[in-house]
Amino acid sequence: PWVHTAYDMAIAVLVGFATSRYGEEYDQLIGWAMALALVFRRRRPLTVMGLVAGLALVQYVLAEYPDPMLASAPAAYDAALLAGAVGDTWTAGAVVVLGVAVEAGFGLPGARDAEGDLFSLVAFGGVCTALWLTAMVLRTRRLYVASLEARAATAEREREHLVRLAAAEERAEIARELHDVVAHSLAVMIL
Repeated sequence: PWVHTAYDMAIAVLVGFATSRYGEEYDQLIGWAMALALVFRRRRPLTVMGLVAGLALVQYVLAEYPDPMLASAPAAYDAALLAGAVGDTWTAGAVVVLGVAVEAGFGLPGARDAEGDLFSLVAFGGVCTALWLTAMVLRTRRLYVASLEARAATAEREREHLVRLAAAEERAEIARELHDVVAHSLAVMIL
């Protein structure tokens, strides 16, 4: 529906607005590419999630390896990662865990912060895990409500079908009784 499209556009605009605050060489390109990808997140959720995760990896590499930095990491426009993770929630969780490990310096050798700050790992991991669990709960709740609605609709159709069957049975019973009455009356007249 149009509400979902408007919601996706609003998220993309917010990511674009967050992008405008950064001035490193590739921040604008990466941030606006993430924002544009979010527009299509309902039509191609796994593709968008992969694209946004890939852009985040490029952003991380550009922030950690070249001297001087070519991109900011982490940045506010990385919220696109959370919005882009609407596909398979388990895949999204794995991508988030991998991203947290890489950001904390446990993934790519030779990065500026390669020693792996345990506090950063726990902080990033805790926030991302809380958000992922919240998304999981909301998704599970949405699926549960959808199944309840489907069950209610099925029960309503079943009830209507039973009412129609009962009405048809009642009409058949009335027709049999009317036939018996008419037949009895006709038999009396013939006698």
